[in-house]
Amino acid sequence: MEIQTDGPGEILSEEAAVDDHELAVFLREVAPVMEQELQLAWRSLPVFDAYVPLWDDVAETCEMTHQVWKEGLVDLQVTSVAWNSTGASLACAFGKLDTLGWCEVTAPVCVWNIFRPHLVAGEPDTVLQVQGFVMCIAFHPTKPSILAGGTYNGELQIWPQPEEAEVTERRKLQELVSKWRADDSEAWLSLALTAGLYLSSLALVHLSGGHWSSIIFLAFALVRAFIVFHDAAHSSFFEKPEHNKSLGQVLQFFINYSLEEWNAVHNSHHAHFGDNTIRDSSLTIWFSEQELDNAAWYLRLVHRIIRDPIFFYPLAGLFVFFLNKPQQHWPYRTVVPFLVWYGLGMQTLCAYLLAAWLGGSLGVACFHLQHHCNSPYRVPDDSSRTHLDAAILGSTRIPLAWPLSVFSFGIEYHHIHHFDIRVPGYRLERCDAEGEAANLWTRVNTVDWLRAVKSLCHSQFQGSSKAFDGLESPRFSSFWPYSALGLQERGSVIRAFRPPPGASMGRPTGSYTWKDCAVLLLDQLSANARLQLQHHVEGYCRTAGIREVSAEVIFQSKPDPMVLFPAPKTTDLEPHAGPVTVAAFSPFHRKLMLTGSADGSVKLFDVLQQRAVQTFFPPSKHLSTCAVSAAAWSSARPCVFAVAMEMGGVYLYDLLQSRQEPVLELPLTGAGSQKATSLAFNPKQRGLLGVGDDSGRVRVFRLPFRLSEQQKMEANQVSLPLF
Repeated sequence: MEIQTDGPGEILSEEAAVDDHELAVFLREVAPVMEQELQLAWRSLPVFDAYVPLWDDVAETCEMTHQVWKEGLVDLQVTSVAWNSTGASLACAFGKLDTLGWCEVTAPVCVWNIFRPHLVAGEPDTVLQVQGFVMCIAFHPTKPSILAGGTYNGELQIWPQPEEAEVTERRKLQELVSKWRADDSEAWLSLALTAGLYLSSLALVHLSGGHWSSIIFLAFALVRAFIVFHDAAHSSFFEKPEHNKSLGQVLQFFINYSLEEWNAVHNSHHAHFGDNTIRDSSLTIWFSEQELDNAAWYLRLVHRIIRDPIFFYPLAGLFVFFLNKPQQHWPYRTVVPFLVWYGLGMQTLCAYLLAAWLGGSLGVACFHLQHHCNSPYRVPDDSSRTHLDAAILGSTRIPLAWPLSVFSFGIEYHHIHHFDIRVPGYRLERCDAEGEAANLWTRVNTVDWLRAVKSLCHSQFQGSSKAFDGLESPRFSSFWPYSALGLQERGSVIRAFRPPPGASMGRPTGSYTWKDCAVLLLDQLSANARLQLQHHVEGYCRTAGIREVSAEVIFQSKPDPMVLFPAPKTTDLEPHAGPVTVAAFSPFHRKLMLTGSADGSVKLFDVLQQRAVQTFFPPSKHLSTCAVSAAAWSSARPCVFAVAMEMGGVYLYDLLQSRQEPVLELPLTGAGSQKATSLAFNPKQRGLLGVGDDSGRVRVFRLPFRLSEQQKMEANQVSLPLF
């Protein structure tokens, strides 16, 4: 997809205040002199018709000037390359272009200051962590430090200065969670509900003779009791630490786990989660595919059986809450079962133990989902670990509907819990809702029920379990036959046009103050859509008690997307025979667009016409290997563009020299791959072309002078029909 837009100045420019009388006086004074100079200039134009400048740096060879990559990346390709507006920084996104269905790949975005002294090719200046991987990247047209990227998962991410972003995010989160600390009145109500659920479910088990539905009810009640115990262990359930300690000492008899042992294991988990150098015994995935391949056959067989999701969670629930460390846990695993047997009989005891086993299995599955959904957070050592990223990137957000949310007790909002353990479970849902309204969870790994089911099948690290510096983490994978489905593609090209906004209708009147940024959004809409959006936003402000309307408030009100972003008018352009792989607008002519396809053709369109102006067929050995992987217009010459072929070769076309054949093939020899995946011309440095390939390397080529210096009258030629 490619978008042709107006420049920022064309949209955001404001009318300056002008004194008409002073302007008229000024024009009367300068107009005669200006007209005289224009006449002289017109008569002297032919003098320079034959002038040809002599350049000192004329070179007609094509050579590679730089090559960069990211150490530690395995089997990843370059998905996109981009230069910033100053032409000094080169950004590169990594990923797997053959990914289908669920994203099982984690890859970073790297940025190099390509011209700095002592450049280390394998060490980027900046590494940006991503959920999944980025398919395309682009720098802001005027602000060189702002980078945007579109991910395989369908998200648009914008990265400002990393340090500033992290400080701002941490400050906002601290302001949020500080309002949701423990409250004793709410705590006693929650504890009463927990006790009521436990006693009522136990009574149902006894009265029904151990009916399966009552056992499930009791299992869920025990899960809630364990989460209350978990909050008490963190001293977050009550306001006073001594009250939390007393509650934990009581509840340890009901949940089959020692409070002292839990604090030793769980506090270490919070302190070191994500650090690959620390063995976190509370995690549920231990080995990588690489480690298992090197293990003995009988160990692989045992792991394959035990770690299969059908067997693992029941076995883990049995081990953790019944068999693990009997010397430390035996008093807490015997007192309540003895009382149940003594007071309610053997049948109820058997049903109670079965419910405790089921509750333990559900607890292990929940803990697995809180930390083992792709992509997780793993770093090489403690120096690379940050508390903020461990919480936001390493812990999931899994909103649950009622009545499941009654028994989960807020632990599904685990990202908040890892950021601040002092937020109790009975306030986590409201804390999350406020954070969502403030748009604080853009980096959080939010998991829906379908992803949760797939994540339950994760059983091993994909490839290696080692986290490399700059990578978000290794990936998780599942045993056969747990697999995902692919997607289907089409080969159509669609031109979409949204009419420019009309004249501004001014600032809305009434009891609400509309800021300039909000008025600018209104001015992009038609009269009916503007009125509809205004009524919606003012209704939201009335409910929320807001008096000033900004652009942020408009988005917080969650208007109908079709009102704010109306569907454009579309027209089908002449289709390719295969899927369209690339589209690129000319930076010199807003109506010219290149499209490349898997059928091996490159079409040049005037977007006001349905049929292609010209069709090119770059060289390829066979029809089965002719797919176009990338195309880009030169930023120095209007009639020059580059095309990359999936199976090898980058070709440059100069429409002033030939309208059919390429005039140059890049020398993609030496280190790196012949198969280019992305192209980007430097916007400032004349004749530099960045080429990313499927081996994960980016090479920068300096083009010959004839392809990098604009020819005489070339800007006029690009506007002529068929050039």
